[in-house]
Amino acid sequence: MQPADERFWAALLRAHDAPELADLVCRPSWMARAACRAHPGVSFFPVRGESTGAPAKAICRSCSVLAECYAYAVEHEERGIWGGTSERERRQLTRRSAAAS
Repeated sequence: MQPADERFWAALLRAHDAPELADLVCRPSWMARAACRAHPGVSFFPVRGESTGAPAKAICRSCSVLAECYAYAVEHEERGIWGGTSERERRQLTRRSAAAS
């Protein structure tokens, strides 16, 4: 699929109130290189009360797109483990960064 095709389908899906599907069509290219793709059995979305996602974070440590993943999670307020951090850790880092500015 060419980038122009992706934009067409994303616009069509958004027009039909399907933003989740549009996001799937327009995923950033770095996601194809993410280490987590090779580990479908590992939970990157721990439920409240479960472990903090240590197995997922271990996979993240060896990922070549860690920085891109972290930035995406912050920008899109993602839930779960992204860029080697949990939601709570990202919020804390964002607050510290804002306070230092």
